[in-house]
Amino acid sequence: MKKISVFLFVIYVLATTTAGAATIIVPASTTTTITGNYSGDDYIVFGTLQFTNPNVQVNGSIVVNAGGVVNTTGNFIKYGSSLTINQGALFTTAGNFTAGVSTTLQGILTVGGTLTLTSGPVTLACPGQIYTQNFINNSGPNVIAGSGYIEITGSFTGSNPLTASSQITINAAGGTGNPGNATPGTKATACNGSLPVNFGTLQASVSANQLTVHWTTLSETNNDHFEIEASADGRNFHKIGEDIASKNENGNASSATNYSVNIPASSLLSVTALALLAVVLGFRRNRTLPKVYTVIAIALLTLLGYSCSKSSGEINRSDVQDLYVRVIQIDKDGSRKASDIVKAIKE
Repeated sequence: MKKISVFLFVIYVLATTTAGAATIIVPASTTTTITGNYSGDDYIVFGTLQFTNPNVQVNGSIVVNAGGVVNTTGNFIKYGSSLTINQGALFTTAGNFTAGVSTTLQGILTVGGTLTLTSGPVTLACPGQIYTQNFINNSGPNVIAGSGYIEITGSFTGSNPLTASSQITINAAGGTGNPGNATPGTKATACNGSLPVNFGTLQASVSANQLTVHWTTLSETNNDHFEIEASADGRNFHKIGEDIASKNENGNASSATNYSVNIPASSLLSVTALALLAVVLGFRRNRTLPKVYTVIAIALLTLLGYSCSKSSGEINRSDVQDLYVRVIQIDKDGSRKASDIVKAIKE
């Protein structure tokens, strides 16, 4: 097992070195300032990330977690990889914001100028909120799905329907834009004033032979079950372990409920292996790595699965590097809501 981990690590280093892009983590209570007008790096934000150039384009992925803030002092263009603004996070742009990527929004996006959507999809999930002066929808029909609130204080334009979801509340001051099935209203009426699950605390730790996850819900409405997802990079998540059913009758509760689950170490190794395969295949699509590395990675994954089936399920903490965890809540109608992302503590 240790030999496999070494091989995986060597290929991972080779892959990331060849790619040339970096993953920049902004810790809580810190500020990182980017002065250039272009970035291909990936960002995981727990603190404050500032872009100070008047015109900035970011093609790498951005994940803003609870308590995190991204602040741009000028115009911002987001193409390339995905944008995720989690619940409790804030993304604010003083100028215009142009987005043409897969976007997930449970936090708050504020645009001082014009928000332009050129493509998507965009998943807006309560309590996700968008505030913009002007809104231009240049994307295809129903680019926004889910639930949440959109407020437009100036002009709203775009002939294609914005959404097929009546759970999205829109408050548009004027313009000829097509809201689709969005429900006209105000912030007070958005999300029906409640959430399927209101998450409380979330903690994760890795010991010698398992991952332990504790979380709390402050309230539940029509909750069916939970899934645990883990990631080696904070962006690409994979389900691990079994489903965890709601403890409450009919999935409803108005007070706090505590949950805890232990997941075997073999599942953690599969997360690392899948993340590696995603990296290698991703670079192959960009023709950055020779085909031989893809073959090697797949061979190692096969060997990893065989070795783990022969092992006792124990793992050294050093075998698991950074591990990020989130809880997915699944409503009775199949709707999904993600908790904040936490980094597992090694015990």
